[in-house]
Amino acid sequence: MGQISIKIFTRNPTDWEMIQFFIINSGLGLRPAEYYNLQIGDFDLEQNTLTISRGTYASTKNNLIRTLPLNGVVLEAVKLQLEFALTKLYELKLNKPFVLKDEINNINYSKLTFTSLTKDMIEYRWNKMKRYLGWTDKERYKEYIPYGLRHTVASKLASISKWNSYKIMTFMGHKNLSTSLNYIHLGIEDIRDGGATNIQDIKLINHT
Repeated sequence: MGQISIKIFTRNPTDWEMIQFFIINSGLGLRPAEYYNLQIGDFDLEQNTLTISRGTYASTKNNLIRTLPLNGVVLEAVKLQLEFALTKLYELKLNKPFVLKDEINNINYSKLTFTSLTKDMIEYRWNKMKRYLGWTDKERYKEYIPYGLRHTVASKLASISKWNSYKIMTFMGHKNLSTSLNYIHLGIEDIRDGGATNIQDIKLINHT
């Protein structure tokens, strides 16, 4: 697959970061608190990985540390956000052109936050998007929240990637399989193949 180019047309830096949040979390399914507590040093562009070790507090929700692979459009969005953080958020005077993977390994930058987004900023823009789309029925659309992307990712891993529950549990950062299963929502097409005994193999016997 060739290089993926992401072009975002907005002059508002916060809205631009919100788009990156959506792209990245559509692939990784991070808890929102995990996302806005990411630091530049959590990324490894040599191995193309991200290590999640913080959430609302000094650790993740269940104290599990996990490392996730980065690829495709998610990796490209991560690189754009890293460059944005280093050159715009912190106005660092880097050599041009600079090598991104070298800069994020700089110990002086490792503790800098990955994004300027906060819980309130994310929720405000998410709700604004829902209003724009006309999703005003609270009962029907109440599940369309930033956290809902975790459910989307878990369901995609089960239906498209065909991952088993243990692998999904590890990716999502859960401690038990039952929690992960609560995040998986399958449609009829997901269970159609091999989902039932082939009716042609059944011999019917009339009761006489």
